[in-house]
Amino acid sequence: MTAFHFLLLLIASLLSGCSGRPSTQPSGHPAPPAEVMQISDELQLATVKLTAKADQRLGISVHPVQKTDVANRRPYPGVVVVPPENQTVLLAPVAGTVHYTGPGALAMGTAVSQGQPLFSLEPLQTKDDFALGPAQLDQLNTSRITIEQSAAALQGRIDIAKADLKAAKIEQERAVQLFEEKVGSRRRVDETTAR
Repeated sequence: MTAFHFLLLLIASLLSGCSGRPSTQPSGHPAPPAEVMQISDELQLATVKLTAKADQRLGISVHPVQKTDVANRRPYPGVVVVPPENQTVLLAPVAGTVHYTGPGALAMGTAVSQGQPLFSLEPLQTKDDFALGPAQLDQLNTSRITIEQSAAALQGRIDIAKADLKAAKIEQERAVQLFEEKVGSRRRVDETTAR
């Protein structure tokens, strides 16, 4: 093979690669499943064009409008709450069961009179169940002694306060008497009155 033949073969192979037809072989990247359109105004800001393959993968399909029967009821989750102004809190001194004792059924808006018994409380424990054991009696006795000691201490403070009040009254009377005799000052009268 001569250099001339080699040169012709090289030129022919180069020219065949530069033909005007697009290549039928796929490039390294597959076609995207969706294409974002060029934004011309804000109304088209979220416009996305999907390919048929993307529609199929997402399960998007278009059907003509049809008239069909639907259920008259739909369940919705929710909680029914009584308004605070319509609630009443019943407090009991002991654990028990509340029983309605009024005439007929008590419905919302039923008129009742003041002092009319509406409910009774049946305790879960009987009077015998409330008997105190030795440990509880000791605790009760200790509490009683503590209360008596506190009462005695308070009475002592009351007696001291009464004595202080009596002394202050005597001192004020003396300051007023000295002021009237023009021996004491007005300032001393004001101080004893304020005390």
